[in-house]
Amino acid sequence: MNSATHAMDRHIRELSASRAGITASTFYSDPLPGDRLGVSHDAVGFITIDWLRTSTPFQDADFYLCGPKPFLKAFVGGLDHAGVPRPRVHYEFFGPAEDLKAA
Repeated sequence: MNSATHAMDRHIRELSASRAGITASTFYSDPLPGDRLGVSHDAVGFITIDWLRTSTPFQDADFYLCGPKPFLKAFVGGLDHAGVPRPRVHYEFFGPAEDLKAA
């Protein structure tokens, strides 16, 4: 992901800037040459369970995930392994239609 594929970037930044207690963090896995760390995105790579532990109220949080099956499989499993109770993990698939049919 990079600035060319970042859905709702401006909208999310405006929401987080206008409401107390909301922080948005953006991870780009494939930044473009014009993307600037600290401006267009906050980290390079993918979000991790360790990042969530140190950057969120992990023990009290509910987690809402949306993504393709491989991401969800890894992340839901990672949250489970980290001791997050299943009722606090919510997810929705997206991706090609054939993947959704298989799910």
